[in-house]
Amino acid sequence: MSSIKNIINQRFGRLVALEIVGRNLDRRVLWRCRCDCGNECIVSGKSLRGTNTSSCGCLHRETSQKIGKLNRGRPCSENFKREHSLRMMGHKVSEETKEKISFSRLGEKHWRWRKDLTTEERKNGRSYDLELYDWRKKIYRLCHYRCIVCDSISLSKNPIVAHHLNGWEIFKEERYNLNNGVTLCRKCHISFHKELGFGDNTKEQFLKWYTKS
Repeated sequence: MSSIKNIINQRFGRLVALEIVGRNLDRRVLWRCRCDCGNECIVSGKSLRGTNTSSCGCLHRETSQKIGKLNRGRPCSENFKREHSLRMMGHKVSEETKEKISFSRLGEKHWRWRKDLTTEERKNGRSYDLELYDWRKKIYRLCHYRCIVCDSISLSKNPIVAHHLNGWEIFKEERYNLNNGVTLCRKCHISFHKELGFGDNTKEQFLKWYTKS
């Protein structure tokens, strides 16, 4: 132990070394450290003396958040989009995670939130309507995240959408009624509205279209 450099109470970035707790597989000495944020972590002496580690991970999170805020709203280049798509290829995200991500961007949390709009204007625009968001999620669950016409599941190129049987504009009292919604894939949804138009659609109209599809 005499060859081990004593770094107790020395500071390395946000970390302060407290005590030796053992060695890793490479026989490097491991130190228990306390971060300025209050968390404790185990770090090798080599990482502390180098530039690899200077916090428990909080510094990386804070830096990522700052970069995210600076880039929020900025258009992405086509090259970046392609690279990001390749990185995410094959990466599966659960429906629960998708809902959490969506919910974290709703209402005033959304970067395009407009304070000047009234509640009615928001409902007409639909983008900020939390009640509509909740209705959609319930419709997805009721229909098992499948298109009721072609039975396809939700895919990035052909996602599932919640469709109002009685139109949003003329049947305002049924906007959030769970009996007034079904799930369609994007292709079937476009096909329906292309044939029967937008705005004044009815449940009877949909049933006739559905039976011949």
